[in-house]
Amino acid sequence: MEAKPAVHGRRRGRPDMATARRQQIVSAFLALIGERTLASVSLDDVAAASGVQRSVIRHYMGNRAQLVHEAAATLIESYTDLIKVAVGEQPSAPQIIGHLFSREWGSENDLDRAFDELFHEAARDPVLRDQLHNAYALLADALAQAIRRDRPETPATSAEQIAYQIVCLAEHNTTMQRLGFPAEQAAAARALAHRLATEG
Repeated sequence: MEAKPAVHGRRRGRPDMATARRQQIVSAFLALIGERTLASVSLDDVAAASGVQRSVIRHYMGNRAQLVHEAAATLIESYTDLIKVAVGEQPSAPQIIGHLFSREWGSENDLDRAFDELFHEAARDPVLRDQLHNAYALLADALAQAIRRDRPETPATSAEQIAYQIVCLAEHNTTMQRLGFPAEQAAAARALAHRLATEG
């Protein structure tokens, strides 16, 4: 049987190698900005950490801004997967709230610190800002849908407003917990989120 020609003249398997190389570069970049700061990490640093030449980074990732955007996309995908694993495909509102106020969600590891760096950079980068906006919008939408599954009589607009309030509460609670505020305060914030979801 005649072999099918490779797309654009590339051999089969090449896209997989390219994907692996991009993941290698992005992982090294995220680790570096989690350990240090985004502003302090250069492409030379990423090249050294990922074990490739700077020209390889340019080839696969483009410029530094494109690497930042790819890193954000990778982090968003990772957090999305973590939520799905934790709460399932059709979660209730209490399940989502439980995760958003859990120690796992509020942990401060290198990836969380990398996300914080990207979050602050979004104020200066419209593309990055849109990426993070869309990610939070998806989270709020998932919670709004869960609220309506639990309480079908809730108007869509009300569910969206409640979901937004809860996501804001959860995110700022995480920040306050990292600053050392008592765990009892987090429990009270979680209880408030439950009341918002169940009572409106």
